[in-house]
Amino acid sequence: MEVKDGIIGVLIVALVGLAGGLGYVIISQGPTSTTLPNLPTGTTTTTTYESGLPDDWTTAPNSSYFLLNNQTQSGINITLGDILEQVIINEATEKYNFSTGIGVTTMYDPDTGIPVTGIYLTDFFDIYYTYFPGDIIFTSHEDDEGTSESLSISAYDLLDKTERKDTSEKMIIALAANKKWLQNSQFKDTWGDFTVIAEDTGSRVCNLKEINVTSNWTLTVEVDGIKKLELSPYNITNSPSHTYNYTYDRFDKWNYDREITGINLSKICEWAGVDENDNFEVKARAVDGWASPHGKPWRPGFTEDDVYNNIDYDSRYWDYVNSTDGFEEDDGHPLPASTVTNDMSIMIVYSQKLNDGEIDLSANPPYPTNPEWPEHKMVGMKHGPYIIAVPGRIRENFIWGIYKIEINTIPDVDFDYNDTQIATNDWVQFTFNGSLYYPTTNYTFSWFINCSTDGTPNVTGSNTTIDWQFTSAGNYTISLVVEDKFDGSEGVKTREDLIEVT
Repeated sequence: MEVKDGIIGVLIVALVGLAGGLGYVIISQGPTSTTLPNLPTGTTTTTTYESGLPDDWTTAPNSSYFLLNNQTQSGINITLGDILEQVIINEATEKYNFSTGIGVTTMYDPDTGIPVTGIYLTDFFDIYYTYFPGDIIFTSHEDDEGTSESLSISAYDLLDKTERKDTSEKMIIALAANKKWLQNSQFKDTWGDFTVIAEDTGSRVCNLKEINVTSNWTLTVEVDGIKKLELSPYNITNSPSHTYNYTYDRFDKWNYDREITGINLSKICEWAGVDENDNFEVKARAVDGWASPHGKPWRPGFTEDDVYNNIDYDSRYWDYVNSTDGFEEDDGHPLPASTVTNDMSIMIVYSQKLNDGEIDLSANPPYPTNPEWPEHKMVGMKHGPYIIAVPGRIRENFIWGIYKIEINTIPDVDFDYNDTQIATNDWVQFTFNGSLYYPTTNYTFSWFINCSTDGTPNVTGSNTTIDWQFTSAGNYTISLVVEDKFDGSEGVKTREDLIEVT
């Protein structure tokens, strides 16, 4: 299908009817292989279960439900039977299959220490077409006194809590406790059939009634710390998009072969009011604080040349660019290379299709991550909803949860002069002629006149033009430092031994 068609799920929710209950699935004590009927193409026919869910699923209250209200539809009934069918799909498929279902995990209730098993929220939102949630509210049924509980969390915080590599916290919709369905467990009087619970904080909503997604994930664009844009999913997915086959032939887990769709970072920069004629750096910030490029927040961003003209192999970046035969230094190629189209650039990606060439060659034997996907699908909450793709920089393709684009303008400094060879006590005029994003009143100008004879610099005023009298013979180096008064970014121009005084 056309790539544009792949975004219709954002605007129109089409719920797939899951026929039948799960009464026929019986899982005995211990890990058990079970034949699973009517599985999607590409899934295995048997699976091994070993989880905190009850062993006998014939007792599951499959008709129990809660409601999902997202940005496009309200009153979606989510039954336990629906969820368990997705759990079956998840157990029966490889990690990167097109249909991944909903994964389950077990944690310990912070209050009682009892093991509680439930589903990943990120999987849940993706399965139910909620690819770009913003603010999320979990609400309980009313108790006998007519009161209810609610828990609010932003999708940014949800991803940050649950997907950090080193400090992740589980937050689940609990289905079972101590290998019993919740309604049969020691929590039956308070937890109902579904309870939302966070692992470390113990925050919870017992007896879940509904999940309300009240806003969209937005992509904030800042210029010099000032918010210029707040882009909705509609702004991104309905703008002219680009689709590229994005391939790296490597001998490790960074092997990459995908067709990706997104919007060029240069277009977002233009929307924010900067273009290739401006001097700036830009970073894509993830919800966990990581930033592309380089990761660490204090490291430099992509330059305007990177954004508009792509990155050369001989660049300031720390990893190998477009490596094809291992990790030898001379193996890189200027970008774009022959494996990508000539207009490929840094992109914010929202949709992708895995091709059949993506294999982890470092595994023994080499392990194909998936069969080729039949079509595009949204990156979704579990891996996004936006990722950044940078031609030639493998690691960037695994930075997800992009929520902010930070653009920092940098003074482009140069200056003119009316003479270079003068006599003692003559004057020279120096005039700034660089490029600034803001009016000159937003900057300070510091001129440094340094005599090579004694090395002592003289600092003069903050005007864009100065006249300086040279009272001693010698060779003089002239420097101009221009600093942004608001964010401290600065540009420098130095001309060594520019003025000769005799």
